[in-house]
Amino acid sequence: MSGGRTSPARAALPATSSVRNALELEVPPGRHEIDRHSARLFAGAEDPARVGRCIVNRAALRAFHQAKGALEAPAAHDEGRIIEEKLLALRDACGVIERARYEGWGAFVPLIDEEDPYAADLKAIGYSHRVANTANALHRQIDKFLNELTLPTKPSLRNSRPLEAAFVRAIREGFEEQTGRRAPRSRSGPLVEFVRAAWRDVGFEQPDGIDEVLASMMERVA
Repeated sequence: MSGGRTSPARAALPATSSVRNALELEVPPGRHEIDRHSARLFAGAEDPARVGRCIVNRAALRAFHQAKGALEAPAAHDEGRIIEEKLLALRDACGVIERARYEGWGAFVPLIDEEDPYAADLKAIGYSHRVANTANALHRQIDKFLNELTLPTKPSLRNSRPLEAAFVRAIREGFEEQTGRRAPRSRSGPLVEFVRAAWRDVGFEQPDGIDEVLASMMERVA
């Protein structure tokens, strides 16, 4: 990224195109920080550590791609608007060319006598008609494209931390699927500690206050 201030949400995205440290599934319990929390949260599972790692891996990948889309959507929308504006300007220019043409002269260009003192002017008029016809065809194509172009309302990034929110939401869902219980809405407790440890295990960046941010998300993210 170029210079300038970096938003907290964008800073939280991994530097690579995916999660840097997908958790290994086959290593013995204790290799990852979440393992000790998994032993408590998924005690009824045959392999609590593996269950926890699967939940975290899926949550990390899902959160990364959701956050990436959320952060890039406004810029993509703006680029679409710029393209639309340039096409409209080109269409207007085509209209100016069309209105300046001399009707009927294009077909007579081959018949102009080269000895005629006005031959050059007559040819210019004829060629201007051909240019106008081309402009008219381009005008129609632009109109067709613009009619088919659909730009949604510009998205608003209501959540300034989409990565954290998506990660917490995915882990909550994974917990509920595995246990059949609703994930508690609380700023503290075993599941909150699991989320914090998972964030560190997958290699997401650690800005100041990230533990408190994740705890807050656990309390309010649906």
